[in-house]
Amino acid sequence: MVKPTTIFVELDASRAAQLRNKSTMNNVDSTSFDVSTITSQLLSSLPLPGNFKQILEMIPNLLKRVGWLNNQGGEMKAALEEADKIGARCVYGDIEISQTISEVKRELGSLMTNPSAISNLQYPSGDIMSMFGGLISGTTDPKDFVERIKTRDRAQELSRSLQQSFPSVYNVMITKRDIHMAQMLRKYCSKGKVVAVVGMAHVEGIEREWEVLDKTVRVLQ
Repeated sequence: MVKPTTIFVELDASRAAQLRNKSTMNNVDSTSFDVSTITSQLLSSLPLPGNFKQILEMIPNLLKRVGWLNNQGGEMKAALEEADKIGARCVYGDIEISQTISEVKRELGSLMTNPSAISNLQYPSGDIMSMFGGLISGTTDPKDFVERIKTRDRAQELSRSLQQSFPSVYNVMITKRDIHMAQMLRKYCSKGKVVAVVGMAHVEGIEREWEVLDKTVRVLQ
């Protein structure tokens, strides 16, 4: 309907190539594809309180149970395919995943050697914690949980919880990528119609950085 001239995706060149070279998402190596899943697996290795650790360990299994893990990047793959269909230019706007994962591992290594750095854990709200509790006890259906959790407000709340609990990890996993993607949008998608396909956790940060860039442009002018 939009017929964009440019499609921006939350992918680096290596992940885009991985998607383009696979006929179905079931063949994509999910263990090396998604930053959020990898980070939750790494964070769960830290000496955390039992319930916090249990939530982190649950995330990859939850995604598998609802059939999402095997379809990671499905929306990005669809964006690439639609770009090909209409002849739109693709912009791969994310930081290389190898760089992000390397930096996440480095920050987690620092946390492992300094346990006092994880003393300020910030749990999500009671509403979200009760939903996780339902998952842990088996009283909540995983698919229902995913539908309830994937609102913009709840995504922002979970992001804030991660930011307050693990600020250095959050900076690598979210903030640096938000800034990079906003800059890539500004640099390579400034003309014509643009559709940007990004995860919900990045929307707020990209918008915030966009406003910063707007102010910078106005000052320079």
